[in-house]
Amino acid sequence: MGEFILVPAAQVVPDKELLNGVCVCVCVCGLRAVYGTRDSGSIPVRSLNGTTLITDRAGILNRWAEHFQRVLNQESKFDQSVLDEIPQWDTADALMDPIEPAEVQQAINQMSAGKSPGEDGLPVELCKTGGVHLQQKLLTIFKDIWHQHAVPQDFQNAVIVHIFKKKGDRSVCDDYRGISLLSIPGKILGTG
Repeated sequence: MGEFILVPAAQVVPDKELLNGVCVCVCVCGLRAVYGTRDSGSIPVRSLNGTTLITDRAGILNRWAEHFQRVLNQESKFDQSVLDEIPQWDTADALMDPIEPAEVQQAINQMSAGKSPGEDGLPVELCKTGGVHLQQKLLTIFKDIWHQHAVPQDFQNAVIVHIFKKKGDRSVCDDYRGISLLSIPGKILGTG
């Protein structure tokens, strides 16, 4: 079994001033040994026009980037005048209050176990079994984020993974669906 170590937040969050040196409990327990390495794009894929089979790793990764850039960044055809028809409500001032311990606990309890972690590799199970100590550390980080009005980039980033639809041609990018893997602490903050 691995060990738990405390890592200064400046090593976890690129912006050293964001969390004022708060320590984050990070599980360093050989996640690769437990979960294995990820296949990050080594299956040959066809070019956009479908005529060329790309086999080199850099070319494959560039093709996936091109595919998701095209799929996820399409021109919006939204009619902005629709927003004028939505009735305006008063601001819910309770939403402006800092996050409370019960909200962190509720957000953790609502998360499903067995889901893939984000880029940080921290699984839901770690947060569920981390107990009150981990919840207090997360609450401290979340309150600091609230007061700084800045969310760490790691909480905002998503890793897009392609999953074959089990039909079609494995070398055609359109025969895969993409899923976004998000940071579990970032999800807890967003839910709480």
